[in-house]
Amino acid sequence: MTGPPDGAAAPQPPPPRRIIDLRSDTVTRPTPKMMAAMVAAEVGDDVWGDDPTINALQDISAVCRSRGLRLHLDGARLFNAFVEAGYGAADVGPLFDSISICLSKGLGCPVGSLLLGTKDFIRRAHRIRKVLGGGMRQAGFLAAAGLYALHNNVDRLREDHARARRLGAALSGLPYVAAVAPVDTNIAIFTVAPGWDAKALVEALRVQHGVLISTMGHGVLRLVTHLDVGDEEVDEVCGLLRGLADSQQVVGVAEGAAKEAAAVVGTVDMGAAAALAVAANGGAVNGGGY
Repeated sequence: MTGPPDGAAAPQPPPPRRIIDLRSDTVTRPTPKMMAAMVAAEVGDDVWGDDPTINALQDISAVCRSRGLRLHLDGARLFNAFVEAGYGAADVGPLFDSISICLSKGLGCPVGSLLLGTKDFIRRAHRIRKVLGGGMRQAGFLAAAGLYALHNNVDRLREDHARARRLGAALSGLPYVAAVAPVDTNIAIFTVAPGWDAKALVEALRVQHGVLISTMGHGVLRLVTHLDVGDEEVDEVCGLLRGLADSQQVVGVAEGAAKEAAAVVGTVDMGAAAALAVAANGGAVNGGGY
């Protein structure tokens, strides 16, 4: 192989294609300010209970009062519900004995689920975590990310909700869309119409345009907005969604595919109900969370 002629510049590789990731709000990366907060965190050994940043994070947890029956809230996207519905921790905390919240979904932390409850409940949880091999030492770096997220990334969830509604509006009326579930927070869910191939839709967006969305099974697809997706990206995706209506690559030509798509039209009401549950339960679709 010969190189470029003398004096000629070497050919430059093409720039990497931008990826717009709408699979989940857990794919976000820490912002520079969050990273700065993590680097500046005062840390200690949390296993011994002397990591000051971890302790500060625990101090903001509301204590749930006993109601006789032990009730637990999986509040994976609870802050989305707070922002959208206008209520807060004081409205929800007293109704449950324990609550789990996620600082990754929507809030941008690299990791971080918190378990909230009484002091005795949390003491027992610490013991069980230790027995199962859990525990971190200088965990204050991660706690700093959580504190930063709680102080800076909650109110901006409204922006994610507005962008998700724009995606939902763009999907409405498209020929390959049977129905769009109500968009209450940062998740737009739609059912693929009969005669269209849901997998081909996902692949066309990924391969041709660098847009990643997720499947929920049986011809139901999901787009999730988050702090790494701005107005420019949403504008681009809305245009691509409309353009797919003219693409022959996403038309289901097999009779079996058409029958399968027709069978899932009945899930539209279920999808709408799930979307309403999302708003009521902080956007949690399942306990595993994605």
